[in-house]
Amino acid sequence: MSSRLRLYFDAFGQSIEFIDCADLAAGFRSILRGWSVCEADDPPDTPYLSFRRQDGRYLWNSKLVPVPSDWRKSPPRTPEQAVYEFHYYFFDWFVARYPSMFCLHAAAIDFPPGLAVFPSVQRTGKSTLATELARRRLTVFCDDVLPIEIQEHSGMALGILPRVRLPLPANATENHRAFVAERQALSSKRWAYLALKDRELAPFGAKREICAIVSLERSSQSRRADLTDLPIAAAVALVIDRNFAKHIPPGTIFDDLCDLASSVRCLRLSYSDVEDAAQLLIREFGGFVGSR
Repeated sequence: MSSRLRLYFDAFGQSIEFIDCADLAAGFRSILRGWSVCEADDPPDTPYLSFRRQDGRYLWNSKLVPVPSDWRKSPPRTPEQAVYEFHYYFFDWFVARYPSMFCLHAAAIDFPPGLAVFPSVQRTGKSTLATELARRRLTVFCDDVLPIEIQEHSGMALGILPRVRLPLPANATENHRAFVAERQALSSKRWAYLALKDRELAPFGAKREICAIVSLERSSQSRRADLTDLPIAAAVALVIDRNFAKHIPPGTIFDDLCDLASSVRCLRLSYSDVEDAAQLLIREFGGFVGSR
C-alpha cells in the first residue's frame, strides 16, 4: 500500500505531495528555516506538484507546472540529489507566487549598516565567502537568491540553507574547514548544505535595507583583498543581468534597479583568500571582531 504525505506551505497557499518518499519530504523540510510548513491530511488545494518514488527514482508529476526536461530524462536516485535538483525550481515557485518582487541571483550578508549584496558570477566564491562571514558571527540572508520588493531598497530572506561546493578551495583554512564540517547537513561528494544556527541564517520573511552592491572578483593567484569603487553603470548591468523575475516589465526592472544602484555603495572586491576578504569587508562595513 502506498504511503501519501502532503506538506502545506502557508506562504505559497499550496502543497507538495509525496508518495512513497517520506525521506524526500524530510529532506525538503531540513533545508528550510522560518517557514510555516505543516502536514495536511486534507489540504484545500490541488498539489502544486507530486513526487513519487518508483523503481529507485524520484518522479515528478504536476497538473499545474510542466515537468522539467532534465528531471524527466534522468530522475534523481537519492533524496539528497532530488532536494538539490528541486532547489532552483523552488525559486521559480516563489517568483510565481510573489510577482511584485525582483529575484536576484546573489548572496547577501547582514552588516550593521544593512545588507551587502554580492551578485552571482560563476566561480567567484560567494557561497564560500558567505560561509566565512557566518563563521565570523554575521547573518547570512542568502547565498543564492535575494527577493527585492519593487520600489523598495530592502532584501528579503528566503530561509534556505546555503550550499557550498566540495571539495573546499585548496587555500581554505583549518578554521573554515572545521566550521563547514560542524554545520554540514544534507550533502553529496560534490556539495553540502550547511545547517547554520539561528543567528547565522536569517529566517524566511526577514527584511533589511540594502547598503551596498559588491562585485566579486576571485583570483587564482595570491593577492591581498582590495575594495575599489564600482561604476554605477557596471553595478546596474550586473544586477539587471542577475534578475530572473522576467514577468516584471523591462522598463520597471531598469528604472528600479538603476534607482537601487544609485542609492547604495557600489564596490568591487578583488581577492584570493576568503578569510582576507572577510576581514576586509568587516573593516569596511563593521561587524564582530571574533569568530566561531
